[in-house]
This record gives sequence, structure tokens and C-alpha cells, in this order.
Amino acid sequence: MISIAHSFTGAALGAVVAHPLPAVLLGLASHAALDEVPHRDYSKPLHAVVDALASLALLMGAAAWLRRHGLDSRLPGFWCGAVAGVLPDLEVAIGYFLHQKQRFPTHNGLLPHPQVRTSLGIWTQVVTVALDALIFVYL
Repeated sequence: MISIAHSFTGAALGAVVAHPLPAVLLGLASHAALDEVPHRDYSKPLHAVVDALASLALLMGAAAWLRRHGLDSRLPGFWCGAVAGVLPDLEVAIGYFLHQKQRFPTHNGLLPHPQVRTSLGIWTQVVTVALDALIFVYL
């Protein structure tokens, strides 16, 4: 999945538990789980840059929403979950430029990382982000 789905899912789960340590664990676990869902990854570095900027904008908006609704106590878990949710893809970015071996189980072939080249691969990610948004609404 692209980073917007990974970071927003990690952030949503982190906001639910509110504490940084479980948020990190849930963020990492959600990354592995989302990589198991058939999806479409981007093929060009520019897409990754746009995705990272969109992720940051979405996360800033969600954090502002939590603050506006008096849920500041959930922000540490929110941010830890967001970072942990997208952190495994940092090795993909580094590997792209430095050609290093990847270690995360869905990146090194230990677990499947199914790709779908049709629009279904995009829609699985849109649905994921929409479901994450519902978590924020019901906090």
C-alpha cells in the first residue's frame, strides 16, 4: 500500500490506544497486514513524493481534528502509530537508491505482497483510508 494508507491506519489505531508503545506495535502490525491486501504500489519516485506530502497533509488535518474535539491526550499514540505504520517503507526508499536488501517480512518475500495493476488496487486503499476516517469520527 502507499504511505497515505499505512500512516493513516497506524495513526487511527494509535489514537484508539493513545499510548505510544502499543501505538508503535499496532502501526508496525498494521503495515504487515495492509501489505497482505491486494493493492497497487506506485512505480515512480515522484509518486512517492506526492504520496508523502499528501500523507503529511492528511495527518496534520486529523491531528487538528483531534485537538478541536478535545482529544489531545490521544495525539502521542496518533503520531507514534503514524510513524510506525509507514516506517517499514523507509527501507523501500533507501533500497531504491542504495540497492540494499530489504528486511521487513512483506518486503523480502517472507510474506506475500500481492499487487493488483487494475483500479481495484487503488480502491482497496481508498476504502482503507475511509475506514480509518470512521475510527476518528467514533473516538
